Amino acid sequence: MRLEFTTAAAALLVALAPGIALANSALVVGNDAYAEAPRMPDAADALDAVPALEDAEFTVISGANLDADTLRARLNRLLEREDGSGPAVVLLSGRFARAAHDSWFLGTGADAPGLARVGAEGLSLETVMEIAARTPGRAVILLGHDDTEFEPGEGLEPGIGRLDIPQGVTVIRGPADRIARFAAEELTVRGRSLAVALESQDRLTAEGFLAAETDFLPEPDGDRTGDAELERNATQAGFWSAAQAVDTEDAYNAYLDRYPDGRFAADARNRIQEMRDAPRREAQQAERGLQLSRATRHAIQENLVELGYDTRGTEGVFGAGTRGAIQAWQSANGEEPTSYLTADQIARIEAQADRRRAEAEDEQRARREREEQQERAYWEETGKKGDAAGLRAYLERYPDGLFSGVAEGRLDEIEAREGTGFDREERGLWREVRRENTAEAYRRYLDRYPDGAFALQAETRLAELDPDGSDGTAARSPEEVERAMGLSKTSRTLIERRLAALGYQPGQVDGEFTGRTRDAIRRYQERNGLEITGYVSAALTSRMLAGAAAGIFNE
Repeated sequence: MRLEFTTAAAALLVALAPGIALANSALVVGNDAYAEAPRMPDAADALDAVPALEDAEFTVISGANLDADTLRARLNRLLEREDGSGPAVVLLSGRFARAAHDSWFLGTGADAPGLARVGAEGLSLETVMEIAARTPGRAVILLGHDDTEFEPGEGLEPGIGRLDIPQGVTVIRGPADRIARFAAEELTVRGRSLAVALESQDRLTAEGFLAAETDFLPEPDGDRTGDAELERNATQAGFWSAAQAVDTEDAYNAYLDRYPDGRFAADARNRIQEMRDAPRREAQQAERGLQLSRATRHAIQENLVELGYDTRGTEGVFGAGTRGAIQAWQSANGEEPTSYLTADQIARIEAQADRRRAEAEDEQRARREREEQQERAYWEETGKKGDAAGLRAYLERYPDGLFSGVAEGRLDEIEAREGTGFDREERGLWREVRRENTAEAYRRYLDRYPDGAFALQAETRLAELDPDGSDGTAARSPEEVERAMGLSKTSRTLIERRLAALGYQPGQVDGEFTGRTRDAIRRYQERNGLEITGYVSAALTSRMLAGAAAGIFNE
């Protein structure tokens, strides 16, 4: 008993294509009398199938000797009948014409239309098959013809050409009388598959969907035999056949939704995986065909890194990191994310990376120009004026600047003349420390020159780089923050001197922070938008040094 395929196919169709479904409907046309072509008496036999189809519970739309317009109108009526519960049959018997990519069933009014006009004077079989494909696994197209020669017009030949049959559609063709007999006597037999029905039909040719285990028409309820288990198995087999006919991921997923542990579940999952893997396998083979050298792979990796994708190495070997980077690039650039490259994609990556490098170079060039302009402007306001304070200020900010050599030479002359110069060795060490700009470097300077000329700057920068202090203990209060800076007496004196110069009245300038000093610090913090604590912090000394470091050391 195999009625269950009807339910399975209908359920699958509802899941996959709920829009239009042909159901228990048939279109039967016999065109035997043509105005400008030989008669075809056997074509009229097609109408003999109408009673048998109606007995099989089909709603039949039929007609004889129809012109092209009437043919299209009848086909449209077939489309309008839908309930998603049964099969569909289209039987066309008469004259056919063919070209390279399509064939047409001619209306009786066709007058050697030729390729240019055949669409208006006939019914495209491609259109008929497309309509039938809306009921995959349950649609049969029967085409009756004969071998009589006639002239269909320029660009056409008589007969039916090669058909590109959609999935799930069965096309049966042969002599008009045999097609009519098959439709009336074999097609409507219940409980039998089309494959079985065609076994004795040696003059008929069947193409497209043919499933030996799937009955075209179910047995009536009274003829059912077997137990519930057989019925369930038959239903599942029918559903699986319908899924194979459609052969899409959605179709196989519909089967798995209904039968997650069914007989064909493993096959469904394997087929889904095959569909998903197919593009990847093809891409892999295509990349192998490129025969990329290690140097080329290295260049590709560098280009991906330039574009911001992490390849986890650029040694010229495409591992998991590189494949992930390629896949990410493909996704971001509208390509199929296979993780394997084509020649066009390699060229795109290279072009994008070259553009990114050019943009980076332009940005660096512009930044260097801005920085140079800023340095020149700073030089104009400090070192170029020729005084020791300005020269020191310039060298503090630009120890290796455009004018550092000139500034050092002039400063040496001034210090030698005035006898107030800093230790040249100390200044040299300070320049090295500034270049390194690490906590270790600043500690090295302070170890050697705890009361040196640049001690305050070193202590300030060290506090910024290592706020927890060298012993790793986090400062949790303003007092602990100041203590962690390790200010020498010289540094405290410089801070007091700067506060006094700015009018904050810190009291005696002696390196001892008294209550008046704390008040002065608070006033300075309040005036400069800093946290008001009365204790020195890296932010406070940085602010003091930012615009007046030279003044501090010149007082």
